[in-house]
Amino acid sequence: MKGGCEVQFSEGFAHDLPRLSRSLAKKLRTVYPRLRTQPRGGPNIKKLQRWRDLYRYRLGDHRLIYRMDSEQSRCVVTLLYLGHRKDVYRHLGHDPDREAPTIRVVANERARPLLALSDEQTDGNGKTPTDGPGPTPGDAPLPDRFREVLGRLEIAGKDLKALQECGTESQLLNCGVSEELLGRILYALWPRSIDRAVDEPKRVVDSPQGLEELVSGTRPLESFLLELDESQRPVVERFTKRPAGPRIVKGGPGTGKSTVALYCLQSLVRPNEQRQLLSSVSPPLVLFTTYTRALVRASNELLGHLGVDEECVDVLNVDALAKSHAGSRWAKPIYRSGDQVWKDTVEKVVPILKRDVSGFSWNEDDSEFLFDEMNEVIVGREVGSLEEYAAIKRVGRGRRRRISRKQRKHVWEFALAAWKELKERERCLRAHLFVDARRHAEPLYDYVFIDEAQDLPPVAIRMCVSLAKDERNVFLTADRNQSIYTSGFSWKGVQESLNMRGRSTILRRNHRTTREIIDAIRPLLADYKRVDPETLDTEFVRRGPRPELRLASGDQVGVVARWLEQVVPEEADLGIGHAAVLCPTNSDCRDIAAGLKASGLNARYMTKESVDLGYDGIKVMTMHTAKGLQFPIVAVVGLAEGRLPYTDVHNPEQREDTDRWRRVFFVACSRAMRRLLVVADKERPSPFVEGFDKKRWIIG
Repeated sequence: MKGGCEVQFSEGFAHDLPRLSRSLAKKLRTVYPRLRTQPRGGPNIKKLQRWRDLYRYRLGDHRLIYRMDSEQSRCVVTLLYLGHRKDVYRHLGHDPDREAPTIRVVANERARPLLALSDEQTDGNGKTPTDGPGPTPGDAPLPDRFREVLGRLEIAGKDLKALQECGTESQLLNCGVSEELLGRILYALWPRSIDRAVDEPKRVVDSPQGLEELVSGTRPLESFLLELDESQRPVVERFTKRPAGPRIVKGGPGTGKSTVALYCLQSLVRPNEQRQLLSSVSPPLVLFTTYTRALVRASNELLGHLGVDEECVDVLNVDALAKSHAGSRWAKPIYRSGDQVWKDTVEKVVPILKRDVSGFSWNEDDSEFLFDEMNEVIVGREVGSLEEYAAIKRVGRGRRRRISRKQRKHVWEFALAAWKELKERERCLRAHLFVDARRHAEPLYDYVFIDEAQDLPPVAIRMCVSLAKDERNVFLTADRNQSIYTSGFSWKGVQESLNMRGRSTILRRNHRTTREIIDAIRPLLADYKRVDPETLDTEFVRRGPRPELRLASGDQVGVVARWLEQVVPEEADLGIGHAAVLCPTNSDCRDIAAGLKASGLNARYMTKESVDLGYDGIKVMTMHTAKGLQFPIVAVVGLAEGRLPYTDVHNPEQREDTDRWRRVFFVACSRAMRRLLVVADKERPSPFVEGFDKKRWIIG
C-alpha cells in the first residue's frame, strides 16, 4: 500500500450520485483520503460478513459499499453503491440483521465468487435455493413498494400527481416526469445486482478534487479515464519505461485502444518523470489526432480534466490539422462525390473527353468511381505519371481491380482535366489538402498519436508522421474491421508511412459490449474477405440477453417505442436517456426523432456537431455519427433492401461499397453495451439480416 490505494468507481455508482442530498455530498468529500490510506478499518468502516472483500462506510443513515482488492502488487478500492441504508442493503442483497447475503444473492451463480458461503447457506449438497422470477417488463404492474418509494423520495406537486396515476411499468415510463426523477425511481425499484455492479466498467478517481467534482455534478462521467485491465496495463507500462516505437495497438470494438493511447499520452506530460527520459527541462509537445470531431471533443475534454497542460498537447481532427499546415488555396476541399462542384466538373469534363478521346471509357454515371480513383489513388498516393499509375497494384475489389490499361489511361486523362477545372474554381479534393500539408509541414511534435487510423487514407497518416520530429515516436490505434469512411483500411498503407519494426499489440478483451451481442453480430464479417480475424477474436467481461431482430411493416417508430418501454425497466439502473437510435441517413433520423416525440418519448436528432451525451432523452443519430460512442441501449433501424445497403449485394461491381456498408452496420450494432434491437423491413428486409441465427437472436 505504499503511496496509498488507488480509488475507482463503477459507472453505476456514478448514477447514484444525482440522488444525494447536498449535505450528504459534502460529507462524501472527506471520504477519499480515508479510502486511500485506511480502507480496511477505522471509524465508520466495517467489513461485511460472509462477503469477500466488501466493506461499508457509514455516512449517517446512508451507506457507501466498496470492494478492496490487494491481492496484486497494487491496492485498489472500487466504489460500488451509495444510498440510504435500507436501499443499499436491499440493492446489494445483504441482510444487516443476519449479517449475511440474502437468498437472492446466494442463488445467483454469477455472484458466488463474491461470497464466502457457510454450510447453512446451502442445502448440504453445495446447491443453493432459488428466488422467484424477477419483474416482468412492459405492462406489468408496478411493485407494491412503489408508493413507499414515492414518499421516501419526497416527490410533490404535479410530478407526484402524475406518478400516483401510474399502475404499470409502461405508464411510469411515459408519465412525463423528468429523466433525472424517473431514473431515481427506477433505481429504487429495480437496482443493479451485485454481479453487474462488479462487472461494470470502472473509472479512475484521479484526485480528491476529482471525487468532489463527481459528487457535485460539475464533472461528467465521461471525463474520468477508464481503469486499465491486466492486458492493457503492460502496454502503458512498457511505453512509460521506453516511450519510443512506433507503437501500434490493434483491437476490436470496446477493447480500449483509445483509453490505452490516452494513458500513454498522459504519461508523457507528467512533470519531471518523462522529462528525465527525454533529457529535457521542458515537457514534450504532443499531437493527438483522429478522424471525427466528436472524438476530438471527447478526448480534449478528458485530457483537460486529467490535468494535462493544454500548452503541451494539441488535439485536432486530421482535416483541421491539414488545413493548419496547407496553403490558403486549399481552404475548400471536396470530401465526397455528391458535392455539387464535383458533379459540375464531371458533367463538363466527361463530354469533352468523349469528344476528343477515341473510345473514352467513362461517362457521367461513373462520377463516384472517378472521384474515389482520383482522390484515393492518383492524388492520395501522390502518383506523378501515367506509367506510375498503370503500375499500381489494385488492392481494391470489384471494378477497381479489373480496370484495363486503356481504362487507366482514360482515368488519368480525366484526372488531369478535372484538376485543371477544379483549380479554376479555386477548389481541390481532400487528398490535395493532405498532400500539400505533408509537403509543407514542419516536424513540430515530440510525439504523434493517431487514433482510429482505420478511417484515415494513407496520405493522411503520412502527413501526421511528417509532423513528428522522430518518426519512431508515433503511436497508432486501428481496427480494419471498423473502417467505415474509406473503401477499406490496409496495413500495407501504414507500412508505407511507418517503419513497422516497431511494437505491435493486440487487445482482445471487450469491456463495452456483452458476449451475446458480439457473438450475434460477428457473422456479419465472417465471410468478408478482408476481415482482420485477430480483432474479431475477442474475450468478454459482460454477459446479457440476446439481441433482438424485429420485422416491421413500415412502423419502425412503434416497434422502437414499444421495445424501449419493455427494456428500460429491465435495465432499471438506467433511464431512457441512456438509449440511442441509429439510422442510415439524416432524413431517417429526423423522421424517427419526430415519431418518438409524438409517441410521448423524449428524443432528439443529433448531428456530428450537436452530439450531447448529457441530454436526458433518446439520442437519435446516424450510424456514422455514433462511431466512437457507446450507449447501454441501442436500436438500429432502416434495414431495408435498397436502403441499407443501397447497393446490389450480388453485383461484383458494387462489392466495395457493399462491404463498407456491412462494416457500418457492424460498427453501429457494436455501439450497444447491454441491449440491442435491429429493425428490418418485413416485406423487403436487408440482405444483411438474412441468415440471422435464431440461437443468437430473438427474432419476432
